[in-house]
Amino acid sequence: MDGKVAKELHDLWVKIEEKWCQPLAKDKRFVNRDKLLDKFRKDKRPQIINEVILANLILNNNKFTCESFEYEPYCSRSSKTIDLVYSISGGATVLCDVKTIKPDMVDSWEKFQKEQKYFPVNTHIELEQEWMGGEIYHNMRSARSAMLQYTLECESKLVAYKTDNTMRCILMFCGNGFHWHLDELEDFADFYFTGKHNPGDQFSEMEKDFMKTRNIVFKRNIHRFGYFEHKEYEVDYRQIVCPVQGPWITGRWKGIN
Repeated sequence: MDGKVAKELHDLWVKIEEKWCQPLAKDKRFVNRDKLLDKFRKDKRPQIINEVILANLILNNNKFTCESFEYEPYCSRSSKTIDLVYSISGGATVLCDVKTIKPDMVDSWEKFQKEQKYFPVNTHIELEQEWMGGEIYHNMRSARSAMLQYTLECESKLVAYKTDNTMRCILMFCGNGFHWHLDELEDFADFYFTGKHNPGDQFSEMEKDFMKTRNIVFKRNIHRFGYFEHKEYEVDYRQIVCPVQGPWITGRWKGIN
């Protein structure tokens, strides 16, 4: 790493510290804030930065009042933790698991050619090999696989964490807006909440076959999916959408009852 890049990264960490970490350090509602802040100062991966920013957005949300907040609270019934747990006015507890999806840049052109036969007849993925088609397909496929994997992991953790029906869970998927996009999560959200894929979902047949052969059945104990977009090496986030709702849920497809 040359001196210029090192200085730019240092300046970035200073700005993130000032904008996002310092407010957390002063907020007494965040009962174990040092746990998250210490992790950020030692490990500045996108996942940790996303957690820091989301903690701020929850504590200072104008749609509800956050009364208490905890990072990765201990659960005697599980060795795995939920990232953000907070209580809001009215007595409800929200469990928010945060997962950053950033596939490695791998050329999967041959896989794309072989797997086109699994796409539904009314869908098409138009890619060109010369224009990073193999890498784009790898990102799309890997992101969808990660959504399923993280959802199943979160469902299992919720079985241990949820102690009453007032608890609600949000699974927040984070990305940089390049490797995958909001509409891809909308497709997955449709399938999760309705039990059927929308007609434009390219990965519907592969996903159904994968789940069937492995006897995977959703518990459907997640109440909402969220989308959080934040580019690496930027201080501010770009977009947050919660809940994420696809065309089956919103009725954007004609003929939906």
